[in-house]
Amino acid sequence: MTLFEKMDMRRLGNITVKDSTRQELKELMRSFMDIQLGLKLKSLQVLDQLNKYNI
Repeated sequence: MTLFEKMDMRRLGNITVKDSTRQELKELMRSFMDIQLGLKLKSLQVLDQLNKYNI
């Protein structure tokens, strides 16, 4: 993660990750937001519902 901190994301382009890695990253980002913001965002629940139905 520290590598990504210092990297210009515009230079990254497209990357492909396994579904398991994608899920881990999602959980990591959600945990980070929960800790840093100290609250649960309703918009994340909406995104989960959209994702559930592949919208």
